[in-house]
Amino acid sequence: MLPDKTVFLDLWATWCSPCKEEFAYNGELRRFLDDQGIIPMYISIDRDLDDQRWKDMIKYYGLEGYHLRAGPELMKDIRRLFGNEGTLTIPRYVLIKHGKVVGTRMRPPSDGKLLYQQIAACLE
Repeated sequence: MLPDKTVFLDLWATWCSPCKEEFAYNGELRRFLDDQGIIPMYISIDRDLDDQRWKDMIKYYGLEGYHLRAGPELMKDIRRLFGNEGTLTIPRYVLIKHGKVVGTRMRPPSDGKLLYQQIAACLE
């Protein structure tokens, strides 16, 4: 997964109201990520039957970047890596630099400058 890049990972779902509320801050976040050369990636934990709704929401919210919908195997890995005793709470934001996770509990986009400072600290 983009081993030579830095990736800001957004774990979300179409049924997650807090996830959708955070999308309101994506314009400012996207400008910051672009300035830093960071790639946005969105991983949805929606089920297969929500595929069209997932695609529609990507367009509706203008989510620019890479998109994946987690299948069963990826969900196991996500829960193992980022879950608390197998339970995953979303939204969840993760920073990955050159294939290594450098931040597992990044602040939400609504925190603005606090998130940007946290990203900068993780990349030092």
